[in-house]
Amino acid sequence: MIGDEPGSDEFRYFPLPAPQPAPGCAECLRLKAQERAAARARDQSAAADARVHLRRHLGRAH
Repeated sequence: MIGDEPGSDEFRYFPLPAPQPAPGCAECLRLKAQERAAARARDQSAAADARVHLRRHLGRAH
């Protein structure tokens, strides 16, 4: 099937690696802290939301 081969732009590995904050970016650090706090509270939904917001921020701002 097209797109299933490694190296294809459509091929994805799951789970995705956790996004890393950009050095010196206050918003990245805020979102990462939010993710860590949610994980400590065992709120996986909030932790996942924080990762999504961090990925979006990284895509827009960096």
